[in-house]
Amino acid sequence: MPFLLPIQIRDKGINDDRCLLGWVSTIYGADWCSKVDNEKNAVYNNSNIFVFPTYYDRECFPLSILEAMSFGLPIISTNEGAISEIVDDNINGFIVDKRDIQQLVDRILFLYNNRDKLNDFGNSSLEKFKNNYSLEIFENNFKNIVDKVME
Repeated sequence: MPFLLPIQIRDKGINDDRCLLGWVSTIYGADWCSKVDNEKNAVYNNSNIFVFPTYYDRECFPLSILEAMSFGLPIISTNEGAISEIVDDNINGFIVDKRDIQQLVDRILFLYNNRDKLNDFGNSSLEKFKNNYSLEIFENNFKNIVDKVME
């Protein structure tokens, strides 16, 4: 029942300039890819929190979470696949129980009402991204794997 989340948030009094965006796509390889990327980046730049409450049992390592972290956003997600390795509960975001709408609403409201924690989580997300998931880190890790295979 995902339609309950906006209702519960509205009932808590958050309905002024907040929005629940939903899916923002990127189509790789298209001629207009940079336009789509710019629009997606604008969404991240204008966001305060990234919420990804998946219950898809084959969700393994969502790149959308890494993208959001690269923009310094706190993350709220569920414990599926490697998400709990990306999101450190109560450090750079929250891990919530699958399909627990009330817990999800409570975590969103907590960050809405605690700007210091929201900023701390966002800074932690950006730091974790830079230290573990940046392109430079990826390239170094990949090179190390290739070097080991070639030995």
